Amino acid sequence: MFADDPTLKPAPLARRHRSALRALDARCGTEDGYRQHRQEGDLPCGDCNTAHDQHLAAQRATEAEHSRYLRTRNCGTNKGWDLHRRLRTTPCPPCQQARDEYVAAQCGTTRGYSLHRRYKTTICLACRRARADYLATWQAANPEKCQTYQKTYYDGHREQRIAYSANYRQTRRGPASFPAA
Repeated sequence: MFADDPTLKPAPLARRHRSALRALDARCGTEDGYRQHRQEGDLPCGDCNTAHDQHLAAQRATEAEHSRYLRTRNCGTNKGWDLHRRLRTTPCPPCQQARDEYVAAQCGTTRGYSLHRRYKTTICLACRRARADYLATWQAANPEKCQTYQKTYYDGHREQRIAYSANYRQTRRGPASFPAA
């Protein structure tokens, strides 16, 4: 624009116009263009999104190449399963078996209960009992905290408790006491 005539210089731009000029200089369809869009607070265009996705895929491929040694060394272990997950690849059967064994070994503990919750699996009876034992021990050791939590809960859910009680009383009376329709 001003490259044709070196004597012409652009007038100083206000801050908001500088960002517009930088946006013009950004190379859309590149990772730099994507970053510029994000720094400006704009939504990246389709070309920049595509370039960013390609950049991430290349980065993951590079990570996979660098960690090939680690994968072969840790394959069949829980650490290998974590590596598969980080690289967003499907765990190989030995790593999946190692993970299943790790989770099964945790059963019967509060850690096992947490793992069941995290991986959305059915919580086994041993883990439920371990969690119940832990809560009973904690509640016995901290009665004032339990009382505070209970009061806060009851105060915050008063309407729900009233509705539940009314529904319970109505269903306990039986169908003979309902008004005729």
